Amino acid sequence: MKNTEKVSKLLASPEVRSWRALFNAFKSLSSEFESSLLEHDCSVPRFQILLHLHTTGPHTPVTLSRLMKVSRANITTFLKRLTEDGLINSTIENGSEKRPAYELTKKGVKYFELVLPSHISNVKKKMPAFPEEFISLLEEVPKNLESE
Repeated sequence: MKNTEKVSKLLASPEVRSWRALFNAFKSLSSEFESSLLEHDCSVPRFQILLHLHTTGPHTPVTLSRLMKVSRANITTFLKRLTEDGLINSTIENGSEKRPAYELTKKGVKYFELVLPSHISNVKKKMPAFPEEFISLLEEVPKNLESE
């Protein structure tokens, strides 16, 4: 059997086809949404950090790194930039003097509340509305990974 036939057989299973379709959709959507966020001088990681701080309050770098599944060093770099831009500041709420948490400043809230509706509008234009049962299936994927 030729290698291409072997590979084709492996790629033909419903699970692998599902993964490939989901991954390709994710790559395309990520690229599209990153481009539209950049119009507001906002990267995807910056948006994610601001979203977490806006919706669930102050977070420490460790908490943010766990939420976003990236290294603490990566988060620290973004937090430094956000602080320099005046969008966040440190606080002892949910942190400590030694290990502060970060919260949005008034400027940060104003900025995020400008970016969020624009981003949501773009998402609504680009994304199909999936049936609820399909959304439930997609939400199971991370749970299945955690249980292994």
